[in-house]
Amino acid sequence: MGTDESISLEVLESYLIEKILGESYAQQFAEGDLPRSLLEPFLSPLKELSDEYTHRGRTHAPDISLLRARAYALYYTPLNFYKVGHLLEELRLPEERSWSHVMDFGCGPGTGSFALLPFLSSDATLHAVDRSPFMRQTAETLLSPLVAERGVKLNVSSTIDSTVRYSLILAANVINEMEEEDAFSLLRNLVHLLTDDGILLVIDPALKEPTQRAMNLRDRLRAEDDTLTILYPCTRQDPCPMRVEDPDGWCHGTLRWEKPRLVSQFDDLLRFNKHRIKYSAFAFGRGMPRFEGYRVITPSERRPRGIEATLCGENLYGAVMLPKKERSDQNRSFSHLEQHERIEVTPAPLEKLVKKDTAVLRRGREEERPK
Repeated sequence: MGTDESISLEVLESYLIEKILGESYAQQFAEGDLPRSLLEPFLSPLKELSDEYTHRGRTHAPDISLLRARAYALYYTPLNFYKVGHLLEELRLPEERSWSHVMDFGCGPGTGSFALLPFLSSDATLHAVDRSPFMRQTAETLLSPLVAERGVKLNVSSTIDSTVRYSLILAANVINEMEEEDAFSLLRNLVHLLTDDGILLVIDPALKEPTQRAMNLRDRLRAEDDTLTILYPCTRQDPCPMRVEDPDGWCHGTLRWEKPRLVSQFDDLLRFNKHRIKYSAFAFGRGMPRFEGYRVITPSERRPRGIEATLCGENLYGAVMLPKKERSDQNRSFSHLEQHERIEVTPAPLEKLVKKDTAVLRRGREEERPK
């Protein structure tokens, strides 16, 4: 996986197999599926981890052995790599942005770090922090050759270097393992370590209770520090309206992807189904403008009166209707909105109605720009 080679899911899986299982198996994987006997030792650890990660009310991290760390790396790294990459793309970061110090907090076997690598120049330092010695050992094994190729420094540690200010801090699959007060204390500390234009990206599984805790934390962080801009998923900076108007709801997204071969093999053996990736995420930035428009909370659905979708944005939260008689080329995109995508609606649908002259633009889908 050289410096001039893009990191694709196929390349990533082959690299994981080479470093964890051996080069001969990576060569075998290039020609076809791996034998079940080779993957068998990882099945029970993955089932156990899945049960523990999704256990209702869980507020602590699972115990990690070396086998569990390697199993996690083989199966969950492609999923988290795809998820983190998608969210970094959503942030629309400028290509010339210089990241001197980046932290992957709760890095596990380096799952999020793979998605960060393309952003790091040769003078950057990647700080990979995890409490588990076996996760750190696996992260060192997987990341060291890649950062060396790029001339990036790697610092794998059990603790945060608080003398450094970070351009970006990623905390993936961390907050859902903590009580709310502990999580708030952690996020407050991470925010204080950001540079003047730094970004904190928090990603968790789309589980109901942990996501609702994260939504509370979003409000508390913003209330305590109004220099923070909420960059994702919100296009508004005031307290989350969903927590008031739909207390049982939780804000999360779903990604469609073409499952890579190793994930598909594990899914078949485990009877898992990762044909879609669900997640919740929040990003906070310093000295950065907020995004305009609206976030789609529930996708377009046909109703007797027309098409309805729930939107959240400046001065608006709730179901917005496109009546049948108001359909036009200008607003045709409204009929195809997907959960969690960001859209621009002009003029703003403050009466919760889309009209014939309303322009609806799906961000990142220029081919669907209204005519």
